[in-house]
Amino acid sequence: MFRKLINIIFVLLICQVVYAATGDTHEYELDNGLKIVVREDHRAPVVISQIWYKVGSGHEHNGITGISHLLEHIMFRGSKKFPKEKINRMIAVNGGTQNGFTSFDMTVYFQVLPKDKLALSFAIESDRMVNAVITADSVAKERDIVWEERRMRQGNVPKMKAYERLAAAANLASP
Repeated sequence: MFRKLINIIFVLLICQVVYAATGDTHEYELDNGLKIVVREDHRAPVVISQIWYKVGSGHEHNGITGISHLLEHIMFRGSKKFPKEKINRMIAVNGGTQNGFTSFDMTVYFQVLPKDKLALSFAIESDRMVNAVITADSVAKERDIVWEERRMRQGNVPKMKAYERLAAAANLASP
């Protein structure tokens, strides 16, 4: 988790430098409250589509800790229209990549695709946003994966244990 957080911060800092060197940012808000931020950069023929949910581990309370990360994993299982295998195949066939992450205050999903495939990203994300397939079996499987990730990244790393204790002391309202 700590290494992932450092990598995310590094990527965001690089993005900051890139943003400073490129065009304007445009913000829009749809009637349903969805905020859209568009930043054009024509140096490469790719598009990066991200959807940021303003919820992360810091929003959880006792009894549901880890639910944000678990839901991130479950969302990658797809929907009836776009099952996991179909999403992975469509992204790969189009030369793209996808991933996601959960932090203290957000959960993010993203795809990097050729610029003419932006609609594909929107179709996938909008469908799994409202039609994610959530079953007892998928929850159990992803819960085990999330637990293993936690054990590998935090449970066996002394500095992460110290970081968790520091974060717990600093954020008394959040478990």
